[in-house]
Amino acid sequence: MARNNQNTWQEKKYSFRAAAALTLGGISAVMFAFLAVLSAALKGETGMWAGALGTSAMLCAFVGILLGLGSFRDLLNSYTMSKAGTIISGIMGAVWFLVFCAGIM
Repeated sequence: MARNNQNTWQEKKYSFRAAAALTLGGISAVMFAFLAVLSAALKGETGMWAGALGTSAMLCAFVGILLGLGSFRDLLNSYTMSKAGTIISGIMGAVWFLVFCAGIM
């Protein structure tokens, strides 16, 4: 009896939590770049709304970390998006934490 060697091609599955973590990390990075350029252009006179946007971006980064770590529990074909979302959100969470601590001083 001959073996049936058929290759099965599957699309890579990504979980919703992994995609959300990557999206939130990207949003946080874009907001950081926007606020850094705006603050430099206005010579530090951005006002309270910049602080509110920065706090929102920091919250996005920390939620992205939690979602990214939670996405590793899902049984997937590929964890690439989970890794990328967790790493980007983690880096942005650390950056926002340092900016927040520098603002307290």
